[in-house]
Amino acid sequence: NGLGWTLLKLGDRAAAERHARDGVEAAGDSGSLRLRAMALNLLARTVSGDEATRARARALAIAQHLEDEALAVRFEWPARRLSRIEGSSGVRHR
Repeated sequence: NGLGWTLLKLGDRAAAERHARDGVEAAGDSGSLRLRAMALNLLARTVSGDEATRARARALAIAQHLEDEALAVRFEWPARRLSRIEGSSGVRHR
């Protein structure tokens, strides 16, 4: 998963997508829901359209099933995450 994020940051979206898909499969084979959710989140960032929406929804559903709020927050798109951090005060905390 870490390598996939690194590749994405370096601009190699195709390689990052391959790592994400491999991660989803490997996590599913090993039965690790948390790792599968993390791989689905990476996949959502590497693809677009309906596939990205479905991958993100699956990742969030797994996080909710695991009752893992920290994981769920990581899966939100940056604008939504920022609004949660800012809260009602409108002050950005870093």
